[in-house]
Amino acid sequence: MRLHKLVNKRVETHVVLVSFPLVGVSSSRWRFHLGECPTRAKAIRAAPTSGHRFCPLVRKISAMPKYVRLFGVFHHLILSAAFVIVRSNDDLKTKTDDQILRKHLPRAIIIGAKKAGTRALLEYLRLHSMVKAPGPEVHFFDRYYHRGLKWYKDQMPLSRKRDLVIEKTPRYFITKQAPNRIRRMDPNVKLIVVVRDPVTRALSEYAQIVSKRPGIAPFERMAFLDDKHKRINISWHAVDTGLYDKHVKRWLKAFPRSNMLFVSGEKLVSNPAAEMRRVERFLELPPQITDMHFDQSGQFPCPRKLPSMKSHCLGSSKGRRHPIVAADALNALAQFYRPHNLRFFQMTGHNFTSWLR
Repeated sequence: MRLHKLVNKRVETHVVLVSFPLVGVSSSRWRFHLGECPTRAKAIRAAPTSGHRFCPLVRKISAMPKYVRLFGVFHHLILSAAFVIVRSNDDLKTKTDDQILRKHLPRAIIIGAKKAGTRALLEYLRLHSMVKAPGPEVHFFDRYYHRGLKWYKDQMPLSRKRDLVIEKTPRYFITKQAPNRIRRMDPNVKLIVVVRDPVTRALSEYAQIVSKRPGIAPFERMAFLDDKHKRINISWHAVDTGLYDKHVKRWLKAFPRSNMLFVSGEKLVSNPAAEMRRVERFLELPPQITDMHFDQSGQFPCPRKLPSMKSHCLGSSKGRRHPIVAADALNALAQFYRPHNLRFFQMTGHNFTSWLR
């Protein structure tokens, strides 16, 4: 018994034949055709020198001896499965590598800072047709590193080779081990840091904490070690995260400055399209995101898909009311952050002058 696979690329004819000698029958072979029978012309063009003329020249199965019919049906069932496998493999080969959906490790990561606009940035990036991102924060390089890169890769969405896979976990920014862990994965990965006035960022983080723990102490008692607002509680994470120079210094030991982009959280609100053009250039994406992608009629821009123009606002968690804090406390925080801000400006080449009070 022999299995024949005859393919004519011009007419896209796929035929699988089984031929076997029949005991007690003439030396001719019976051929069983799997799938739709081609026309005589197509069959001859598919294999003009093979001697196989396919369906038009095959004797009707009903005319065969009974044992031949049973044997043929048995092989028809087996070879039908083989035909499906062969055809599936052929279809796969016709796709280019760029069309096949696979899991890929991210080529870019939004590493922070918390409550500076990281979620808004990711939602704006999703407007780009080539950007793919997982849903929740992955927390691989801070919490789940022990699970290994295979687990991390499995958290990513299916994507094509040309797509840009990106994930967002703001806690990476303040995690001491994260820079070297990410470097070991890919020294060429692109890192995005969203920053915001550290005083308003701390207020925003406190508002988020209050929404989950209503009984927490007032902001001033958390941020200061005394009632006169002279000693800052730098061990409180809402204060520590705003020490951008401290954290960026650690990242610049692991990555060159060219691997990092610093995005203004304020500009993501006031002029999102312009700030997104900077992000597209850094990520080497063709420009797609424009002013038309943002509904700016409310307090915060709402990204919207084109051409439907349907807006997708970021929800009630955005724009929480900040706590009422005494002016002298806010001024004390601003003066505390000032030298750190100046060092951060020098390290990154960006001057966020609106932060200086």
